[in-house]
Amino acid sequence: MRADDFLSLPYTTIVARAVTTHGATCFIALHPEFPGCLAQGDSPEAAKADLLEATKLYIQDLLEKGDEVPKPTPQPTPPPRPVVGANALGAIVVRKEKGNDFAGWSGYQPLGLATVDMNEMLAAAS
Repeated sequence: MRADDFLSLPYTTIVARAVTTHGATCFIALHPEFPGCLAQGDSPEAAKADLLEATKLYIQDLLEKGDEVPKPTPQPTPPPRPVVGANALGAIVVRKEKGNDFAGWSGYQPLGLATVDMNEMLAAAS
């Protein structure tokens, strides 16, 4: 298979809002299947576009070295959306697999990003 063939597979994409060391808002995009491969952009779309190029280069490098290219991680079916009233509180469901955290990823570097508080991120997104 070629790199472009792998890019057509359903890899997990995570996009998160972050704050640079200068206080500017940015977006980080990554595929958990490719440790250390991530991209940053001024918008989610820009981060995902840069991630596509970074992932292609990452896969090409793996293929040139003769290394195995990771397969997409199967995603569970999300639970049905609850009926939410005007005064109801929302809930977040996070799937965490043993050993699958950012700090444990080989080659992961935070790139000088500030820690993002989930409450602040959700408040900013709403």
